[in-house]
Amino acid sequence: MDVRNHRGRGLRSRRNELVRPSDRVEGLVAVVLLAAGMAAVGVALWIGNSAADGERERQSRWVATSHPVTVTVTGRGHATPGPAGDGVNSPWFTPVTWTESDGTRHNYTMPLYAPAPMGAQVPVRVDVTGQPKTPDAYHPTSVGFIVGAFALLTAWIALGLLWLLVERLLLWHNLGLWEAEWRRAQRSWAKPAAG
Repeated sequence: MDVRNHRGRGLRSRRNELVRPSDRVEGLVAVVLLAAGMAAVGVALWIGNSAADGERERQSRWVATSHPVTVTVTGRGHATPGPAGDGVNSPWFTPVTWTESDGTRHNYTMPLYAPAPMGAQVPVRVDVTGQPKTPDAYHPTSVGFIVGAFALLTAWIALGLLWLLVERLLLWHNLGLWEAEWRRAQRSWAKPAAG
């Protein structure tokens, strides 16, 4: 009984008569797609980092071109209408008022992240156009993480679909070869025996 380790024989495919060229192609594609999947991790990290940097820059620009004020809620807000307006995750459009340092009084309806009672004081920033906005509730790092994770997931799904396509094409190719071999074998079986 042969008890030697045969695991390395799969790597010596040139000497194995049972290995088809399509098997070599399949192995090569598997290695390339695996390398691309690992490279996708680095690309996704770079994309996520770029998205976080872009969000930091956008928030810094907004802070540089706006000034802080405290607005007073003057009425009852309402949630966004439509499918997104569940009142939990959607903004509440709330009437507010505030007075600028020069004494100018402003009234505005602005989105808040949660309902606020009348008379509540809410810190916001007013941009150069005079529109108030609450500071973003999300951190640039979380934006980068979400964008990077989405990029990685998209790349892996695309590579998985490419692998399935290659597998399907190789299967069709092999089935065609098997059919041709069976036809040749049937012709040889159908020949009358020389006697």
